[in-house]
Amino acid sequence: MKKRLFTFLLITTVICCFVATYHVYVPASNSKTSTIVDIPKGSSVRSISSLLYKSGLTRNPWAFYYYVRYKKQGQLLKAGAFKIPPNLNLNKTLTLLITQNGVANLVRVVIPEGYSVNDIAHRLEKLGLTDYEEFSNYVHKSAKKDLIKDVPFLNDIPVKTLEGYLFPDTYFFEKNITKKRIVITMLREFERKILPLWAAQPKVEGSPKSRFNIHQVSTIASIIEKEARRVAEMPIISSVFYNRLKKKMLLGSDPTVVYAMGKRYKERVLYRDTRVDSPYNTYKYTGFPPSPISSFGVAAFKASLNPAKTNHYFFFAKKDGTHTFTPTYKEHLRLQRKR
Repeated sequence: MKKRLFTFLLITTVICCFVATYHVYVPASNSKTSTIVDIPKGSSVRSISSLLYKSGLTRNPWAFYYYVRYKKQGQLLKAGAFKIPPNLNLNKTLTLLITQNGVANLVRVVIPEGYSVNDIAHRLEKLGLTDYEEFSNYVHKSAKKDLIKDVPFLNDIPVKTLEGYLFPDTYFFEKNITKKRIVITMLREFERKILPLWAAQPKVEGSPKSRFNIHQVSTIASIIEKEARRVAEMPIISSVFYNRLKKKMLLGSDPTVVYAMGKRYKERVLYRDTRVDSPYNTYKYTGFPPSPISSFGVAAFKASLNPAKTNHYFFFAKKDGTHTFTPTYKEHLRLQRKR
């Protein structure tokens, strides 16, 4: 009996040692690219363990936690954004998180929906990653020609500027990164998040995809992004613009005027502003502006692909951020006077 128990315990111990060694020294991921892991300040070992698991760097949500406890190195872990090389095992990952300073190695860049190229350039310059004028000129004037072989979907953009195609997201860039690498990274994110939505959308008769190309649908998405304050209203705002296009009416969007004026923001667009002579001024020229006016998110693009079915042609913003929609200009004016 004792011999059987001893044999069982020995086998169990050997198996446990093998499993532990496997988890610690055999990489969990076969990825060929590095993984960015952002560890917030004050993170517990348990939350870091969960984060590594969700990033595909460990096979078990508890593996890192128990290994750190075994090594008694929890107090040595740092906060910050870390670039984890491909095929790194758990032991080497722990060593990297202890010995490297994530904050020093990578810069966290948050690009919100609705940012224009100039807004992005301002943010990048503020973070010390690039020069404002240099980045802005590159994206507007030469990036498309420079990158078209690396990013094939740029062939579908009929203008020189890449306005609207730098996808808004949170990025982690190395401090010595080039402007070209920044732009490629953001374009690839657009490729990953937006192009599959376009490809999956059926060409239903009368739908935006059946009537327009991806550049035109993206242009409307950018206007929706700037007009909407609530995601739920995006399809309705989308319907207004497509209804107007169908009737060959002016789009009449205030954010296009602000963009035409070369401004980042204007609290109120005045009548005299709508007379600015620019193809981006949708109070002056019918049809689409030459390009998107800002970077847009997934929700705005979905709304541009799938506008609500309405008879609305006008809307105005209320103080709470929502909008009032109307089918006629007469009703539009009447409700504006009442507010």
